[in-house]
Amino acid sequence: QTTCWRQDQVQSALLGLVDDTRQGMISRASAASHSTSRFPAFWNEVNDWVPDVDHGGNLQLALQLMLLQSEPSPTGKLRLLPTWPKDWDVSFKLHAPGKTIVEAVYRSGKFESIKVTPESRRKDLIMPDATPSS
Repeated sequence: QTTCWRQDQVQSALLGLVDDTRQGMISRASAASHSTSRFPAFWNEVNDWVPDVDHGGNLQLALQLMLLQSEPSPTGKLRLLPTWPKDWDVSFKLHAPGKTIVEAVYRSGKFESIKVTPESRRKDLIMPDATPSS
């Protein structure tokens, strides 16, 4: 399912199902907005109310999990792009456990840049088959 509080994309991202997550995210992001709402990004209600905040919340959580997943420990491993389609470009800056910030640019199937703050956390990155240029 790709609407409201259903978490299919969150779960498929955690399971590493790239194609399922991709298709679900496209569907979720393309959901009809509520035509009479003041803001065009408000989604129609499916189960509860307008705006359907569960819909957007699950969209955001799944997107973040596609980009970065971390182990529970504040100094655990950081999986970079674990469920990100290789043909999608992205630039992001995300906070991770252990007062860590990960910034990256990924284009045409490879990393153009990766910045980890603090730099000592770089050793904790687990990356897909791609080599950072900086």
